[in-house]
Amino acid sequence: MGKCLLLYPRADQSLSDQSSMDSMSDIVAHLSTDESRILIKRMLMKCADISNPCRPLDLCIIWAKRIAEEYFDQTDEEIAKHLPIVMPIFSRNTCSIPRSQCSFIEYFVQGMFESWSEICDIPELMEFLKVNYQYWKKEDVQESAELPEIEEEISQSEDTKEDSKDS
Repeated sequence: MGKCLLLYPRADQSLSDQSSMDSMSDIVAHLSTDESRILIKRMLMKCADISNPCRPLDLCIIWAKRIAEEYFDQTDEEIAKHLPIVMPIFSRNTCSIPRSQCSFIEYFVQGMFESWSEICDIPELMEFLKVNYQYWKKEDVQESAELPEIEEEISQSEDTKEDSKDS
């Protein structure tokens, strides 16, 4: 959806010559159609829906954890009720919140907000997005580095249990 915004000139482009002004008139006329207004409103609603990574870091972290918890609860309930699992990635035991946030930003948020930033003045949101992505990337790397240590601890714990059963 955001890709269609790239067809329009940036907000900071000058209208110095007549062709630019004609082009701008065409754009304004096009954006004035009911169909275009509906599309823009839908895109704005989608941006609002997925905007958590564009908030200050402390809010982004809190809400990412709340949303993940909601998805974990949904997956737990689907398992308990023997329903098809809609989002298997949100298993409480295996989900990486940092990795899921990085993927969410890469696949959904970044492109949409980059498109809007081409026509709207939203540098603060774009800076929050950048900072938050870097935070989640760092957390993902740290979590990945800790994984072998955790697996080793689990393995040693299981070995200890086996040894005590044999005794």
